[in-house]
Amino acid sequence: MDLFPFDYVDEASIRTKSIYKSLRLEFHNKADRLRIKGLNSHLTEEAMMENYKTLYETYYNKLNQTLAKNNKKKGLIWGIENFRGGYYCLDSSYVYPLTRITFGKYDYPVGNNC
Repeated sequence: MDLFPFDYVDEASIRTKSIYKSLRLEFHNKADRLRIKGLNSHLTEEAMMENYKTLYETYYNKLNQTLAKNNKKKGLIWGIENFRGGYYCLDSSYVYPLTRITFGKYDYPVGNNC
């Protein structure tokens, strides 16, 4: 399960953010069409999930996104499937290396400048 709302991209820049905004809109339009097509043609849940997986992979590749932390990736961006979040594009140094914060008797890892 991926609980981290950001994915990794090559750089945090205005250009990356601009490309991401248009691709995210395109992605959600295609996802909606897949959902309607799947419901209308009575596809099995497994077939619909395979269609979504292909769609996700296509758009992750278009942005050269990865789910895993990678030192070569210098930017963080909301996952393409996130439709409620903003169009955040952060330099990874804003989050890494992690620091720690104490809340009561518990100690938690937090982003570097968060």
